[in-house]
Amino acid sequence: MVRVPLKQRLLEKSYKAFVLKKDPATGRPFRVVLDVMPRQASYSGSGAATTVVSNRPVVSNRPTKNNSSIKENIVIKTSTAADKKADKKKSSSKNKNDNKKNTAAAKTETKVNKSDADKLAVIKGNGRFRTSGGLDGKIITLDAGHGGSDPGAIGSDGTKEKNITLPIAKMLKEILEDKGAKVYMTRTTDVDVFGPNASDAEELQARVNVGEKYNSDMFVSLHVNSSVNKNVGGFSTYYYPKTDNDLRLAKNIQNKLAANFGVDDLGVRQANFYVIKRISMPAVLVEMCFISNEKELTLMKGQWFQKKTARLIAEGIEKYFA
Repeated sequence: MVRVPLKQRLLEKSYKAFVLKKDPATGRPFRVVLDVMPRQASYSGSGAATTVVSNRPVVSNRPTKNNSSIKENIVIKTSTAADKKADKKKSSSKNKNDNKKNTAAAKTETKVNKSDADKLAVIKGNGRFRTSGGLDGKIITLDAGHGGSDPGAIGSDGTKEKNITLPIAKMLKEILEDKGAKVYMTRTTDVDVFGPNASDAEELQARVNVGEKYNSDMFVSLHVNSSVNKNVGGFSTYYYPKTDNDLRLAKNIQNKLAANFGVDDLGVRQANFYVIKRISMPAVLVEMCFISNEKELTLMKGQWFQKKTARLIAEGIEKYFA
């Protein structure tokens, strides 16, 4: 039994619990995850969006190495003591954290100590970005979530998140380029962006670096959600309010997705995800339905869903620049 001390009562919709399957091929154990969102609120159509701490757990989906200089900045307790040992996870009080990217960690914000930051290859762009005038000539970086040693969330039939995000990103790239945009991708094949066995900070910063290297006007990260509740489904779009345009971008994309699919509209949410917080230009992270929902799992594997999702995200981006 794991006891989690909390400062407030949890409502039914303020947490998620689910499992990650054992993977003998990579030595990853079976894990039980509790994802707590104590301040969750969402935007849907009108009004202001407020903070959500995280929508994904901080556990590893790939082989780990110790990274003593990274501490997680969200309130989450996961698994049992045995699972933690198998994942090489230690409490922050012992100054060790597995903190590798997975269905969640690829997105969550981390506090990187100065000693660790000094070791990161950080690329800084010119800090300028365009927010209007149409798509023609705009520079956009697309981030297909997960990849390589990190499969992301895994469906009941073995479908991996990384194999859903990449084809949609490629379709989106083609659509945007047909409209005159210059599009770069953090990955175009099934690889780790930084490289195998990277720390969480290294892998996430490598994705940020792509957007900064090309002085992008926009950064869009594509992911697929997961929940222990098989009935939970729908689209959601996350942003971090570092500019005056992040929320506007998130609204434009979410509104297009919500109005044109027969699935739940989970709204626009604010979150401290690394790739959308640490990058200088407006950025969003789009959750394209739930791989844990059997209906949506079937949908997301189909060309119709993938093409339509790419088209609608492109329409939201085009509206943002209009």
